[in-house]
Amino acid sequence: KSGREPNSRVSQGGFNVISSLVSGSVNRDSSHGIQRQQAHSEQEKAVPQGGRLLGMLGLSKSSSEPKKKPPPPPPRQTRSQDAEKAEEMFQEGNDYAKQEQWVEALAFYNAVLVLQRRTIGKDHPNSGRTLNAIGVALTKKGDYYSGLTALEEALYVRQTALGEGHPDVIETVNNMNILLDLVHKKDGNDQQQQTDSSGTKP
Repeated sequence: KSGREPNSRVSQGGFNVISSLVSGSVNRDSSHGIQRQQAHSEQEKAVPQGGRLLGMLGLSKSSSEPKKKPPPPPPRQTRSQDAEKAEEMFQEGNDYAKQEQWVEALAFYNAVLVLQRRTIGKDHPNSGRTLNAIGVALTKKGDYYSGLTALEEALYVRQTALGEGHPDVIETVNNMNILLDLVHKKDGNDQQQQTDSSGTKP
């Protein structure tokens, strides 16, 4: 009996040691679990609602938002506004033409033609009207060759857009006839001057 008692004490002591180890590990696991729960709850409090997923991904809400685009440039004038501006400039050119200030009138007509070709196109009847006005102004200035070129282009635009018998087409044809008569008279006068200067009779 004396030989068995130490063994029972040892086994009982070993059981106690194992029990203490198991209970210690359980307590540590439970304490770690409590700490993890507390840390998780603190993290949930730190991350606002709606940004929890971004917080888990290591992103911030501000970094995920797109950058604001700069304001767009001010809009350019519309075609209708350009057309109104061209009409106003054309009338100003007409005012100078009535005063026979052909240089000033041509400056306005040329600016109008550039604006019209950009907005309504070179084959529009209004472009033909402006070309006709340019041809008349050049004729009045005595620049017959450039005037004839402008009137020929005006005639083509007006015939294409309006038809052969349209009054605007007839107007341009009459302006061309006037110009050609002036050219013939000029040529006749030049020949007369050459004859007079040479001392021969025609």
